[in-house]
Amino acid sequence: MVAEQSNDVEVFIKHWSAAPISERAHYQTFIIQLCRLIGAPAPDDERAGDLDYCFERPIRFHHDNGLTTAGWIDCARA
Repeated sequence: MVAEQSNDVEVFIKHWSAAPISERAHYQTFIIQLCRLIGAPAPDDERAGDLDYCFERPIRFHHDNGLTTAGWIDCARA
């Protein structure tokens, strides 16, 4: 099994290293495939619409000057 997983990792790296696309265009596919590779559930695998583990989660950035701004994180798990 270790040799197969090592080969899978190499295939994954080769595939994504050569991707001529922007990060924004396919980040969800990348994260889902990475989760499958490491044997972890991907967002929405366990419960669709779960804000504790999702893509494009709304967050507040807290800055050193005390201000906060709204933003989004590509994928977050609470």
